[in-house]
Amino acid sequence: MNFQTSIDRTVADLASMLLPGLFRRGIRSRELREYLDGTELQLPDPGLQRTHRVDVRSLDRRLQCAFRVLQWHGESAPTLIYHHGLLEFPFDAIIRNVIPYQREGFPLNLIAVQAAYHRSFSQFSGDCDSLDKWMAMTAASIKLVDALCSRIKVTSNSRVALTGPNFGGHIVNFHHRLLGGADVYIPLLASGRMGDELLAAPLRRLIARNALAHEEELRNRLNAGISFPAEPNNNIFPLLPQREDKQLLELQMAYFTGCDIELIDRAVVSGAFAFKQLRNHILDSLYKSYKVND
Repeated sequence: MNFQTSIDRTVADLASMLLPGLFRRGIRSRELREYLDGTELQLPDPGLQRTHRVDVRSLDRRLQCAFRVLQWHGESAPTLIYHHGLLEFPFDAIIRNVIPYQREGFPLNLIAVQAAYHRSFSQFSGDCDSLDKWMAMTAASIKLVDALCSRIKVTSNSRVALTGPNFGGHIVNFHHRLLGGADVYIPLLASGRMGDELLAAPLRRLIARNALAHEEELRNRLNAGISFPAEPNNNIFPLLPQREDKQLLELQMAYFTGCDIELIDRAVVSGAFAFKQLRNHILDSLYKSYKVND
């Protein structure tokens, strides 16, 4: 076991001691596409450096997401929409270090998105008790990202890129496969196989034992029935973590067949704190996307 993997396992062990267990109240849920079709929201008019709460209705559930415009450089500047990772509090903690816009000049618009049930650790631990709630949360985030992307494209000339680590990376990939519409996709430390990755070490330690008793059903629901891409995509630039689990790494790389994949010598949790490497990958990906579309 290398040092990075040991960090991930230590973090997962600590979190599992504090969390009652994900999906402890059951894994009954509908397909992700059903939640997406049944999810509605309305964006408020955004203001700079304010957290905007967004009320969401997902089938029979009411949720609340949020977003914050961290920097607006102009209508012609590229826009980076960041969705936070799992258990990232506050929701813009990592992106403020990856893109330190307050210390250095980055000529881009920057928006951070907060998932439902992520206002605090206690809210997350209390509300993510069923797969039904998790899928509603996932759909709400995808729809919020999509609404922001659409609003920006209608009101400006900005090219829109989506990014985020681990859970945020899954949101990016799901949006790419199920809705589309962004110009660039930069998933960090995640493929579209959310079930395989959440059920792999060390994150599976966060899942309740009674839910793990139905592992294959849980895996299939979380993977959302999304198959590997049938053809190369030139607008998606994944960053994947080196894993001791080579089989899972191969599965992740197969998901991105034909894409420009970069590997980072970090594990899935510790990789989210490799700020310089994440920054370089995001900026390089934006540059490459301009070259591809020239």
